[in-house]
Amino acid sequence: MTQPVQEPTEGRAIAGLKWQTSQLFRRPAPPPPSGGGSQVMVPKYGVAGCDWRTMINSPMNNFGSFTRDSTAPFGGYISGGGSDGDSIVFGLPLGPAGSGWAVSIWAENGSDKGKLQIEWATTSVDEFAAFGYGSAVSIIDPLEQPPTFYKTSTGGAAASLIDWYAGATSWGFVDIRSPVVVSGADGAMLSADGVPNGDWFYGEDMDGGGDPSVYWWCQLRVDGKNASSSGYNMKIASVSVYRINGNGQPIT
Repeated sequence: MTQPVQEPTEGRAIAGLKWQTSQLFRRPAPPPPSGGGSQVMVPKYGVAGCDWRTMINSPMNNFGSFTRDSTAPFGGYISGGGSDGDSIVFGLPLGPAGSGWAVSIWAENGSDKGKLQIEWATTSVDEFAAFGYGSAVSIIDPLEQPPTFYKTSTGGAAASLIDWYAGATSWGFVDIRSPVVVSGADGAMLSADGVPNGDWFYGEDMDGGGDPSVYWWCQLRVDGKNASSSGYNMKIASVSVYRINGNGQPIT
């Protein structure tokens, strides 16, 4: 079932919005379209992607305004507050147990950009009413009751810490970042940073559960900058969380 995303007023600051499972939709594959419409789909597990239109409806902290820009991937971007620590959070159910997931990001490179740290958290729910599991217990809003966020390795080809500094301004794409293997028992909440999984070329075990009682949160947080950068002025066009195999290849 699909439904169009309702777009808010351009330039409007959005703060403290509730999670919206109806705003999850499938992964945008590069190269991006120029402008174009947006549809949402609600899968049983995971979110395959959200562009600037749907990120506007996510819980946010200082990533609260968007700009239409025909030169940007997907026709626009969200922008941060220009400070270290700015963040955006969006929720998704990851599973089943043993599955692997990774992150891709379209964002602007430039001389005034910071570094983005990808982090993960979980909260507990009884059942997902939105997905037909029965009860009407709601998912905890990460801004009202913030969970503890954890991360995978910050270095290497699949690093969870990404430096967007560049001498020239351009849109850039990173893929297979912060790869996670859902390794916890049913109902388990995340309690530690990722640990490399020896059976996965790309993937680190994280101890959160992959059953419907566990809801995952992905946070992008501005975490420092290159010494040559003049600021933390981040612009993000899309973020995708998608399922991967042990070699880091997407599973469609």
